Amino acid sequence: MQVTVEVVRRMFGEFNALIFGGRLPEVPFEISAAKGALGKCVYRATMAPDGRRRYSDFKIRISAAVEMDRELLEDVVIHEMIHYFILIHNLEDTSPHGEIFKALMRSINATYGRHIAISHRNSPEETARAADSRRK
Repeated sequence: MQVTVEVVRRMFGEFNALIFGGRLPEVPFEISAAKGALGKCVYRATMAPDGRRRYSDFKIRISAAVEMDRELLEDVVIHEMIHYFILIHNLEDTSPHGEIFKALMRSINATYGRHIAISHRNSPEETARAADSRRK
């Protein structure tokens, strides 16, 4: 499936309503050529006077360097939305994919029949395509 800002924006709107109850504010989307990560929630962190971190200037980046079918792309978008949800609600997790992240991921997978994961392993076909593109 071709990854475009418009496709990602539509998915975000759909899953924001369905999964997150419309509680996620709109966020800018970028399409990247990253081969190491399918998606990334990017933000700026600052320290507030009370000593807590505050997060702002959010963006969600999705890679177009790896060919994804619709289901995988949706799972990547939802994965990044989980990060965004945790950050905008100032939830303090144990790590980027800590206990809160894993609990939300498991709940979404069970409730909505998704296959969201912490990381994506390339299939043999994806690995071969990536090797072919590097040779060119």
